[in-house]
Amino acid sequence: MFNDALAARIREGSVHRVLPGEVMQVTASGGLFVTEDPIVEQARFDRREIVNTGPMFGPKMKQPLEELANKELQLLEAWGLRSADFERYKKLTQGTRRAYLVWPEELKFTAEPEGLRFQFSLPTGSYATVLLREFQKQPAGRDDTALLTESAV
Repeated sequence: MFNDALAARIREGSVHRVLPGEVMQVTASGGLFVTEDPIVEQARFDRREIVNTGPMFGPKMKQPLEELANKELQLLEAWGLRSADFERYKKLTQGTRRAYLVWPEELKFTAEPEGLRFQFSLPTGSYATVLLREFQKQPAGRDDTALLTESAV
């Protein structure tokens, strides 16, 4: 469901915009807060101090407000679920928010006889194969093993 929410933001061209009532994450600390002033928070987003987040549904998930709350509710309904459905298995589906974007740190690449060598670090929960796919612009369904072999990582 998180991927569907992210795909929708990408399709509508709003993944790099702070929206009213959006749940944001402080990059340094991981703390979450709801946007009250999108104009002020957009400047912080542009400096990469904060990032917008998507739903990992469950009873402890911090809720957005306004239009984004309605969109997340519609997403649940599209999957045939309700918020209350997550109460049954609270320990397994506690709920949280996950950053829509990550910025690799210490990104370096060098030319090698076999291709390019990438060096970078990512936050926990991020996947190197996804980042490399973005560099190569490979479809999501492609075998990650082939991707790693082709990129000479």
